[in-house]
Amino acid sequence: MKSKYLLLVGLLPLFYSCANKTNVTTQMNYQNQPMVDNEESDDSDSCTVLYVGKNVSKNKKAIIARTSDAGPGAMMINTTIFPHNSLANQTITSNKGFTYKMPSTTYKYISTPRNPVINKGHHWEASAINENGVGVSATLSCYTKNEILAENVDPLVPTGIGEDNIAQIVGATATTAREGMEIIANIIEDQGSVETNAIMTIDQNEAWYMEIYSGHQYVAVKCPDNMILTAGNEFVFDSIEKMSSEMGIKESDMILSGKLLETVPEDLRKPTGVEDVRKLELANSYADFSHGDLCHTRTWRGYNMFAKNNYPQWEKYDVNQKYDAFYKPDNKDLDIHDVTRYMRDRYEDILEISGPNTQRFKELEAEHNLRYIGIENAYQVHAIQSDKELPKDLAATEWLSISNSNYTPFVPINCSIRHMSDYYTRVSDTYSYDEKSAANIFKKLNTLARNDREFYGRPIENFWITYENIWEQQYNDLINQVKDLDTNSRSEIMTNYITQIQNDAVKTALFMIDDLTWHMMNDSFDFGSPTRYRPCVNVKEYATKYGYSYSKNNKTVTIKKGQEQYTLVQTREDYRPGDTKNIYRPEGEVRYGDNIDKIEMVIKDDEVYIPHETLVKYVKGDLIINMNDYRDPFNHAVWIIPVSIGVPLIGVVIFFVLKNARKQKTI
Repeated sequence: MKSKYLLLVGLLPLFYSCANKTNVTTQMNYQNQPMVDNEESDDSDSCTVLYVGKNVSKNKKAIIARTSDAGPGAMMINTTIFPHNSLANQTITSNKGFTYKMPSTTYKYISTPRNPVINKGHHWEASAINENGVGVSATLSCYTKNEILAENVDPLVPTGIGEDNIAQIVGATATTAREGMEIIANIIEDQGSVETNAIMTIDQNEAWYMEIYSGHQYVAVKCPDNMILTAGNEFVFDSIEKMSSEMGIKESDMILSGKLLETVPEDLRKPTGVEDVRKLELANSYADFSHGDLCHTRTWRGYNMFAKNNYPQWEKYDVNQKYDAFYKPDNKDLDIHDVTRYMRDRYEDILEISGPNTQRFKELEAEHNLRYIGIENAYQVHAIQSDKELPKDLAATEWLSISNSNYTPFVPINCSIRHMSDYYTRVSDTYSYDEKSAANIFKKLNTLARNDREFYGRPIENFWITYENIWEQQYNDLINQVKDLDTNSRSEIMTNYITQIQNDAVKTALFMIDDLTWHMMNDSFDFGSPTRYRPCVNVKEYATKYGYSYSKNNKTVTIKKGQEQYTLVQTREDYRPGDTKNIYRPEGEVRYGDNIDKIEMVIKDDEVYIPHETLVKYVKGDLIINMNDYRDPFNHAVWIIPVSIGVPLIGVVIFFVLKNARKQKTI
C-alpha cells in the first residue's frame, strides 16, 4: 500500500467530523407521493387541549398540550427535521386544494407528519417546534352553528387553510408566538378557512390561543400567565369584554377578524340583542353545542382535576353550563407530569369512586357518550414548552407520545438536534405494519395493553410514568450543562442524548411486546383469567442511570456503586406456569452480603431484564448524567488534529516496516 493512501485513511476522522456537523433528517417531498383515500372520520374528533400559564407552572415556563386523534391510517407517522431554508420559496398544498407560497427564508423545525401514503401525498402534522423557540399545536376541531356557515353568511372556503398545513406554515415561518397567529390570520383573511377549529402557539415569553369560527371569522388572544385553559373539541372563548376585565387580557393582545358581530344572525347572538362586538359572547354565539357531553365533559374535566377549590360551584358536571375559558388552578406549581396525567385521563376516579358525578358518567359510558381524553385513537400527543433562559435554538422542547399515551411514553425532543432514532424517523411507503416504525411498535403494545386495562394496561402506564420522571430530571440537568456551550457542541450532545432515549424506549417496548404476549398466553390457560403484568426493565440501562457499574459473566450480573454490590444470578431457565400464579419468567436471585432474594429474571439477546418494581429496591440514589458521555469524540478539533496527523504517521511507519521486511525477504 502506498503512503498516499494511508494518508487518506488518516484523514477519515476529519471527513467524518465535517459530515457529522451537517447530519440532519432529510425532509420528504410531500407533493409527489402516491394518493390513498383515508380521511379522518366524523367520529374521530376527540382532541383535547390544555394550556398552563408560566406563573402557575412549576418551572415558570408556559405549557401548551394536546391529544391528536384520527382514524386508523394516522398511526403511520414519523418525526422529521426540516432544515433551515428547506421550504424556502416552495409552494405547499393540501389535499383539499389549499396552496401557499413559502417566503424566501424558512426556519428549521421538527414535526410529526403523517406518512404521505396515508394523506393523498400531502403534508399533515399535528405540532411543530422551531429554531426560534416557537411551538405550535394545530388543531382542535370545533363546531359552528349551521346558520353562520350558510352560503349567504360566512361559509367555509373549500380551498381555504386547514389543519393539515397550519403547523407546517407556523413552524417554518414564525419567529414569535404572536407572529404565528398573525400569519394564520392573514391567510384566513386572504384565502379563508376550510374548517372551524382552534390552535395554540408558544414562544420563550408568551402563549396564544386562536378560535376559527367560520370561513373568515376568528379571535386570537395572548393567554393569561396566571391561568389555565382546557377544551375538548369545542369553542370556549368568553366575550372580549369579559376576557379583558376578568382575565386580564389586554385588547392590544387580541387579534380579531373584522365582522365578528355581523356574521352572527341577531337571533343567535348572546346576550340577546347585543350590538357591541366587545360584549358578544363568542362561544355561546358561534358554537354548535349539539355534540354535548362528548366534548363538554373534557372541557369540564380540567376544572375537576385542577381547580376544585377555586371553583366549587362547578364541582358537579353540567352539560348546559358554559365554563370560563381561562381559570385559576388550585396548584400554582403544575408541571409536565400534571399535563401528561390530564392527557392520559380516562375519568377512572369518577367512575370507580363514589361522588357527585359518578352516576351521570356511568350513564354516559353505558350510552357510549363518554369520550375519554386518553382515547385509543389518539395517534400523537404532545406538550410543548419554550425557555426564555436558553438560547433560541435550544429553547423549544416537545414531550412527544407517538401513539396513545396511556401505553406510550412521552419522550423529549429539542429543536437543536440534528437527527433522531431511525425508529422515530421511519417513513413507511405502504399501509401495512412496519416493525421498524416507532409509531407502529407502540401501537402494537397499545393493542395488547388495552385487552385488560386493570391487569395489563395500568402497570404499563405506571412504568412509563416512572421513566418519564427519570428522563425529565436528566433532560433538565443536561440542558443546564450544555446551555453555555457553542451551538455545535450543544446540538451534538442533545442529539445523542435524545436519540438514545428514543432507542431505549423502543427497545423496551419491543421487549415488553414479547413479554406481555407470553404473559397473556399463560393467562389464557386459566380460562382466560388475567393476572397482573409486571413490566421488566433492562438492568444495565437502568442501573447505569444511577451511577452503578455493570458487568456480566455468562448468566451472572454484578452492579456496584461504592460499597454497594448486588449480584444477579439466573437459577432456572424454564418457564413454570403452575408453580406460582402469574410467575411465567425464569427464576433468579439477588445476592448482597449474606442476603439472597428470589426474583424473576429474563435474559434476552444477552440483555438482562427483571421487573421494575423489584429492581427499584436495590438501585437507588441520585440520577447521574454527564454531558461528555454524549459527545462524539471525533467531532472536535482536539481529536481531529492529533488523529489526522498521527494516523498517517503510524501508517507510514507500518509502510516502511513492511517494505523493509519485503526487502530482507528478497535478499
